[in-house]
Amino acid sequence: PVICIYLTMLIFGISTSSQAVCINPYMQLSVRHEEMGMATAMIYFSNSVGVVMFNSFYNIFYNAKYAAAMAAGGGIHLRQAVADVFSVMSLVSAAGGLVILAAAFLLIPKRRAGVGSSAVE
Repeated sequence: PVICIYLTMLIFGISTSSQAVCINPYMQLSVRHEEMGMATAMIYFSNSVGVVMFNSFYNIFYNAKYAAAMAAGGGIHLRQAVADVFSVMSLVSAAGGLVILAAAFLLIPKRRAGVGSSAVE
């Protein structure tokens, strides 16, 4: 149903916004002050590459499903094709999120930096 799509997009929206609130400051504060600009640029470059790759995969999959649905007569077939694409891309997004979480937990230093000290010595 449509409510499931809206709830899923709400969850993905919250998780996407957490990147700007949680990951970006952590990455920026883990480098020396002189390298802050380079770290920020790398964050946004990596984000842009990820967006391009995800959208390319999505559009290839969507176009294949769309063509098959229209060849089958459109209508209900098109609705099912869109639902299939959405389901697969939701799983791809969830898998990507799990990879990011796993990488973050592996890369977080075991020793916590104290208040007022730099994360990079």
